[in-house]
Amino acid sequence: MKTVFFLLLGVCLALSSPLFAQQSQPLVQEFDNGLINWTEQYVEASGFTIIDRVKYPNERQAVELARKGALAVARANLLEITQKVQVYRNTTVVNLVTDSDTVRSRVAGVISNALPVGKAKVDSDAVTVTIRMPLYGSNSLASAMQPVVRSKIVKTDTQTAPGAEMRSSKSPDLGEVSSLPVDQNRYVLQFKDGKFTPSLFPVMMDEEGNLLFDYSSTYQDILGNNVQYVNMASDLAHDLNWQKGVELIDAVQGSDGVIRVKTSKKAGFKRFLDGAAKVGRWVLPILTLL
Repeated sequence: MKTVFFLLLGVCLALSSPLFAQQSQPLVQEFDNGLINWTEQYVEASGFTIIDRVKYPNERQAVELARKGALAVARANLLEITQKVQVYRNTTVVNLVTDSDTVRSRVAGVISNALPVGKAKVDSDAVTVTIRMPLYGSNSLASAMQPVVRSKIVKTDTQTAPGAEMRSSKSPDLGEVSSLPVDQNRYVLQFKDGKFTPSLFPVMMDEEGNLLFDYSSTYQDILGNNVQYVNMASDLAHDLNWQKGVELIDAVQGSDGVIRVKTSKKAGFKRFLDGAAKVGRWVLPILTLL
């Protein structure tokens, strides 16, 4: 079966509905020692170390030293997986880390703050530790990467986009955020070619190459989880297509990682993006048609 991707935009999308819960799955990239969960928005890695009871006859000491060793391995694995995260357009973390000691330091700082998932698992001969790092929010990968991305954006770019200028460090007016209309149209971007790669800061252009939205320019920790990627069953996509207030918009993602949409007859969609940019909030669930 050919895969088709759907991207839904709109603060009123009922992602907690029974229909959605029954027919959706997390969008997860799996690796040998961990994963990137784009739905629940974290990077997770595990590491283990053999318990050396010969060198450390004291059982408690042997287990504790193995736990520390497993934590160090888990952090190394977390770094390896994190480097594969697509950050902006087709740029990954490893591309940025390779070019800058500052970026390397930022990433290392976030990884050092990764939290354990439950207690260490102690088997008869080894200890396993699992840790997680958030993609968005406080002490997240997005927080570490946003200044880097913004500094690399070409200053001579004359394209104009909603929210394209850097936002000040002043906290947004949360009343303004909550005043976004909750009963307006929702937008479904359908990727008919079946190709889509999630990124921390999605970039969207229209069919003429005009920049419509750059999430790196509006992302703010205080607004919480604004980007969400989810796997969706085909029946849900069909039902959404017939819901009142839902509009389908064709989209493709190029090799440069940019999402290009056909908006020539979608003035409401442009107004939606403009309003989202003004308050720094872009609700962006990516639904993958299974």
